Amino acid sequence: MKRLLVIVFITGLFVSVLAQGGELNLRTEDAPSLRILSAPVKVDRAKRNVKVWLEVKNVGDKTIKEFVWQYRAQGIIRDYNVSSAAEMPAVSVVLPPDASKKLMLIEDSSVPQAFWDLTDREIRIVSVTFQDGSAWKRTKDD
Repeated sequence: MKRLLVIVFITGLFVSVLAQGGELNLRTEDAPSLRILSAPVKVDRAKRNVKVWLEVKNVGDKTIKEFVWQYRAQGIIRDYNVSSAAEMPAVSVVLPPDASKKLMLIEDSSVPQAFWDLTDREIRIVSVTFQDGSAWKRTKDD
């Protein structure tokens, strides 16, 4: 199931990046203690590979040990309003307070021939686990 989510995520990104000239910076939604500084996506058109980075900063007062991110997209396809969301696997990282880090989320993943293009794309943080064992989780209302 996780592999299918990654394939759907990459396919949507691939179409978007090709349409915008090889690089795309997604809309983002932070967590209270973890700010997304950038979310660049690059595509090698010849190899049809996608790379996704996330640059984050710990703006809280506890060391972060991992976080979970979600890809959300929506748009109009053949006169239908379509939306999707895929929660991705946890990212392990040691990020002390005030530290920043650029992380490779997806590296050189091949994508099939693109079959849709959703125009409104976002990466958001849905949970953060701290080194002391405490955690923050986004509620359904957020």
